[in-house]
Amino acid sequence: MDGAIPIHSSQRAALSPQQPGHSPLWLPGATGIPGEKGDPGELGLTGNEGPAGQKGEKGDKGDVSNDVLPAGETCAVPNDDTLVGKADEKVNEHHSPQAESMITSIGNATQVLKVTETFGTWIRESANKSDERVWVTEHFSGIRVKEFKDQPSLLNGSYSLIHLPYYFHGCGHAVYNNSLYYHKGGSNTIVRFEFGKETSQTLKLENALYFDRKYLFANSKTYFNLAVDEKGLWIIYASSVDGSSILVAQLDERTFSVVQHINTTYPKSKAGNAFIARGILYVTDTKDMRITFAFDLLAGKQINANFDLRTTQSVLAMLSYNMRDQHLYSWEDGHLMLYPVQFLSGALNQ
Repeated sequence: MDGAIPIHSSQRAALSPQQPGHSPLWLPGATGIPGEKGDPGELGLTGNEGPAGQKGEKGDKGDVSNDVLPAGETCAVPNDDTLVGKADEKVNEHHSPQAESMITSIGNATQVLKVTETFGTWIRESANKSDERVWVTEHFSGIRVKEFKDQPSLLNGSYSLIHLPYYFHGCGHAVYNNSLYYHKGGSNTIVRFEFGKETSQTLKLENALYFDRKYLFANSKTYFNLAVDEKGLWIIYASSVDGSSILVAQLDERTFSVVQHINTTYPKSKAGNAFIARGILYVTDTKDMRITFAFDLLAGKQINANFDLRTTQSVLAMLSYNMRDQHLYSWEDGHLMLYPVQFLSGALNQ
């Protein structure tokens, strides 16, 4: 037909009405809005070593430092009577003031909630008993924290979202005096984030392991475990110098600085998780079934401890002591659990 615009077969098919026995053909729609940026994956493996650089100039002579990692007594693995705590010594231990602070047993667990995430943390304020808020982080890496105003809100899923200034890594966070303490992913840095003001401070731990998946606790993909107890604020970590022993840094909360580093000499390869209560570090076995090692952080020595934690072998992503109710808080394959703790002496002379 003169003056008509030719139509190609593909156009004719798209414009023609639906033929019997054939599905309708649709033109593509407009591009949708991009989704939210996903959480970062784990840090990749270290690349090949580069060529050696030129030798630098000799630096000035440094000052003498007293910030040395003191080694504790050589520890048994686990609790060998030939090293620490022979029979007569164990009897005497129970007469010391600090021995009264030892945990003798852990009671039956109570399940608070079941969620879908295998890894995560749920935390309550340790210092302020009137603060009923509960904070939840999901997965072992992220930048958001869910804040619930109380436990009933946790159970019915009513929360507000808090965006952190840096991504967290691991399941070893803690809350103390309205601040969240957590490991900044991909670094040897601990962050203190104050709720409400949303201000933050950072603290670097030199010579601490934080990469290549050389975790402090492999079961929970955690490099740093923050802990709060009746004696203050602590960081459980592993040294990059030897890469094997569990170390603990005692912090000054006011200045957000390290007071001392304590080397327990206990190999992290034999540990599943750990917590601190009344100045004593407790370490689980690799299956997180029993407490098999304890270390008095104030006296700097191993003490005898060997008792059951739980009967299941599910993934124990988080294990933390809360001094306000003297319970262990755990995250076990999505089960949020509470364990009552029994001390040798119920009262603590602080």
